[in-house]
Amino acid sequence: MTLKSILPIILDNLPPELLDAISQKQLGTLAESLPIASGGILELPISQNSGLAGLGICLTEKEDGFSLLEKPDISFGALSKPKVWAALKQFAQTRSKIATPLRNAVKQSWLEFDIDSNTKKLPAPGFFFKLEEPYNRPLVSTAAKGGLELIQKGLENLGVSVSPISLETLARCIEVASASTSIGYIGVMLGRETPGFRLVLAGMPFYNVMGYLKKIDYAQRKGMLPLVDFLIERAGLERLSLHLDIYEGVQPRLGLEVKMDPQLNQPTAWQTFLGQLIHTGTCTPARAGSLPAWIRQFQRAQISEKWPEALESKYASLYCNISHVKFSYQPGYFSKEIPPGEFGATLASQAHAGEISTKAYLAYQAVRALPSDLWA
Repeated sequence: MTLKSILPIILDNLPPELLDAISQKQLGTLAESLPIASGGILELPISQNSGLAGLGICLTEKEDGFSLLEKPDISFGALSKPKVWAALKQFAQTRSKIATPLRNAVKQSWLEFDIDSNTKKLPAPGFFFKLEEPYNRPLVSTAAKGGLELIQKGLENLGVSVSPISLETLARCIEVASASTSIGYIGVMLGRETPGFRLVLAGMPFYNVMGYLKKIDYAQRKGMLPLVDFLIERAGLERLSLHLDIYEGVQPRLGLEVKMDPQLNQPTAWQTFLGQLIHTGTCTPARAGSLPAWIRQFQRAQISEKWPEALESKYASLYCNISHVKFSYQPGYFSKEIPPGEFGATLASQAHAGEISTKAYLAYQAVRALPSDLWA
């Protein structure tokens, strides 16, 4: 069974403001080649300048997801860019060896695809792997320092050459992070052929962001100040994750993602926050109004006649939730002028000759009983 078999229930009554008919058709074509896996995420633009929609699937050790990468031509059907898939296969095969540290350190990974591909073959994805405790902490212990070596070996298995300067930059970015911050993911934009790699730092307090950017000598940090100040004043948000692209040094483009406190009423909390984004130019009114409708759950017992055959009796529920919202900041670049918000200048126009674009990440996950943390 492929992912397409459960799309009808996932996309049930999804407003066209979030994913138009053409994109839904392209999503269906993409899903024909992908497994249901351990759940996934729809990556949807919510500002006028956010670019492409995307689809991510989660591969975990628990669900034997890494084995899919060891024989991708069998698991995923016709593949484009064979070299990329060969690199993913190499990573998975290296990780599967009992003696390799990657086996203990990496239990979860993501494949992320752009939805706009016109090819009849499965496009090359971006790939993100997560480091488990204690390898994901700042470099304050022997195990954490071993995490730096693991990252290097993992990237090399993916065909990414890590120069001494890039390794030094990576070490510095990790070393100066606060004790509450951890390495969330290491990512490689294989499908987009973006050089270098991405470091995702999770659990960073909002008030630490500007000081952290100063410590890593990020020259355009003043451009982030309006966005950070705005987020600090919002109620209900958890600590953020900071995305850094590293190629020799830290690249100008930054990502900043925020999650909602899980203790809050999610539809109401997200509706309030998204409504506030409208006035900053970082979310359109139509998308802000449509997104909370994604948050819902389907019980097999309640909709037995519509329950996808692919889920059979193995799962009791299908949960859909807003995982997070991500802001991307690109200094010195404007793809589209955005009119001022109701309360004055947009965050983008305050960002010192830079652009801020926004995407929402909508999670779905089939569970046997109670909902999990949806990859928190």
